[in-house]
Amino acid sequence: DRIKSVFRWENSYIYPACASLYVDKCQQVDTGIMLNCRGLLRKHTSFFSGFRGISQLVLISMLALDADPEGRLRRTTDLYSTLRSYFSSSQYLPLVAMIFSGSVSTEESSGFAQKTRHIYNLMKRTHPYLTTSEDIVYSSLMALSGSDANQLIPDSERCFVLLKKKFFSKNAVQSLSNVLAIC
Repeated sequence: DRIKSVFRWENSYIYPACASLYVDKCQQVDTGIMLNCRGLLRKHTSFFSGFRGISQLVLISMLALDADPEGRLRRTTDLYSTLRSYFSSSQYLPLVAMIFSGSVSTEESSGFAQKTRHIYNLMKRTHPYLTTSEDIVYSSLMALSGSDANQLIPDSERCFVLLKKKFFSKNAVQSLSNVLAIC
């Protein structure tokens, strides 16, 4: 409710997602810090940037929860630039950059982006019509899982074959299969 009172007109699904970030960190929402982080985001990204899309409030919340929001944003935009050299623009790419900017060092960013792209290409080859830009999130999770990239996709496909018999939405089945392969 605090977030919603200050950041009106967002998608109604975004508020619980942001609130869950605070709950996960056992922190109270500080809308003042969130507003400062929104200012940071606006200062360091362009109006038409993917950082200003539907996930903007999630990104602001993640920055507000960081001890060094400006440093986190810098690391995020650096990782985003690296990812952009492997992927076209997507509303999911800034989110991937923000999530992994805390775990992928500058030195590792190119290798991470390369492995993420490799896994994404394998996904696309297996399911060309189901694999979309949202799957960049799954391919990035797979890239950091420590598992062999060439084994993850066959594992995911085995799960997909089993699950598609029981569920209607092939896209949801593919997402679940990717998560199961990571686990």
